[in-house]
Amino acid sequence: MDLLGINRRNSIIAQVNSRKAIALADDKMALKKVLSEAGIAVPKTLAVFRGLSDIVVEDLAALPRDFVMKPTNGRKGLGIAIATNWDGSTCEVSGDSWTADNIRSHLRNILTGEFTSSGAHRDTAFIEAMIEPHDVFSALGSRGLADIRIICLDDQPIQAMLRLPIEGSGGKANLHRGAVGMALSLEDGCCFRAYRGGEVLQHNPETGERLIGFEMPNWEQVVGVASASAKASGLGYSGADLVLDNAGEVLVLEVNAFPGIEIQNVHNSGLRDLIETARKSG
Repeated sequence: MDLLGINRRNSIIAQVNSRKAIALADDKMALKKVLSEAGIAVPKTLAVFRGLSDIVVEDLAALPRDFVMKPTNGRKGLGIAIATNWDGSTCEVSGDSWTADNIRSHLRNILTGEFTSSGAHRDTAFIEAMIEPHDVFSALGSRGLADIRIICLDDQPIQAMLRLPIEGSGGKANLHRGAVGMALSLEDGCCFRAYRGGEVLQHNPETGERLIGFEMPNWEQVVGVASASAKASGLGYSGADLVLDNAGEVLVLEVNAFPGIEIQNVHNSGLRDLIETARKSG
């Protein structure tokens, strides 16, 4: 397997990702605006907090039943808090009961830079509407919002996977937290290999649903949106994270300027040859 290592990945990124494009990708709110202007669907923003005073004046009681809190410059899913069953005074976050004070405390932690990818001492927090995943993922035993990561060179998709959240990943679609990686064929969106923590799988390790042979619906649209997102971001090498909601719409969560290399383990196939082939064909 001709693996792409971190050093080689960083070398490629230094060649093809401009500072301007990286800064845009790191700023989730700015990127959402650019993607929206390009006609690409993104999750609905409910509130934005740029300073501590915003937290004081925002009417949290008016938030919907389910919502997600995020840092604008977060990394590896850190700082993302999923709130469910909010009734204006309490909600559930990761199995714990949170009050409005807990929510405000978390937003303050985001604002003071606790989760930033750049090491900055301040950030912007925002709240998004909860996305209802497509019913197809329940057939895989999903325990959260599954997402699709597609690696692109310029706007050409070269490798794709579905990240399946389970109980062992805390309901989050992050491989380093224990989610299942499902390698998807770029041709038809069919899963041909599944992998979690060094183990090759045929079935969901917790619930037993078969993973191999799963076909991602609306695949042509998914790949097209990933390509359009890469182009809109201005990144020469990127990882687009997309979701399919219960209406069948493809939404972009983010476009990563420094996508991880774990997708190679999921595929049991390296990225180096794919990158070289894409360069030659481009």
